[in-house]
Amino acid sequence: MYLSRTLEKNIRKVSDFFPVLLVPRPRKVGKTTILQACGAEGRNDVSLETLENRALAQMYLPITAEVDAVPIPYI
Repeated sequence: MYLSRTLEKNIRKVSDFFPVLLVPRPRKVGKTTILQACGAEGRNDVSLETLENRALAQMYLPITAEVDAVPIPYI
């Protein structure tokens, strides 16, 4: 059972404006679930946990390295 969240409205709004959404949260808290519930059609979700995906992200999005190094409260 999925419970609707107030954050969904904001996700839909920024999703129309930004081509990439970064959701930096701990593991197993429902990041993928909420994005799928928001109907992110035409978007792909990519986990940066695998070294291969991280290397690809750093190749195309150099900022990924800095995002990983910055504590979450400052993003």
